[in-house]
Amino acid sequence: MALAQTVPDDEAFEGASFDEDFAVSVIAGLSASPKTQEPKWLYDTLGAKLFEAICEVDSYYPTRMEMSVLAERAREIADSLGDDLILIEPGSGEGVKVRLLLEALGDRAAVYVPVDIAADQLVALAQSISAAYPQMLVAPATCRPAGGCCSSPARRSATSSPTPRPGSWSGCGWKAGPTPC
Repeated sequence: MALAQTVPDDEAFEGASFDEDFAVSVIAGLSASPKTQEPKWLYDTLGAKLFEAICEVDSYYPTRMEMSVLAERAREIADSLGDDLILIEPGSGEGVKVRLLLEALGDRAAVYVPVDIAADQLVALAQSISAAYPQMLVAPATCRPAGGCCSSPARRSATSSPTPRPGSWSGCGWKAGPTPC
């Protein structure tokens, strides 16, 4: 199905922005059986709050299991990572899980890069982490649903390490390597 055939050329769309990736995704999802929708389109401020509420529901266990593992193993994980880390957290949300690791790391994390779609939540997280860890550079990155990341201005204190080790923290996993953005 050609996209041009599915979106009317109408005065009602005058001045409205059009995101072709969004339209293609929505049309494909609503044309499928059963109907679906990619969750990446739902993570605005309200969607982020909804997801955080879902994480609190008794029947949604992944977050509780991850928190349990981190509570038990944060020190062990931190000790295995070394010093001067760049900590990257895709899908950071409210940053609940990473706080356990940051606490265990102490001042060994030089840079924290929370990555998320929900910009408002990301800004609040970056401000909170910056206040709690003033020695660490906090460099939030907003990943847009259509792909690609763009970092917002980073804050770095004079005591931050000039040569941090790159790595990536995701839920209960850590991986050394280049940053995702």
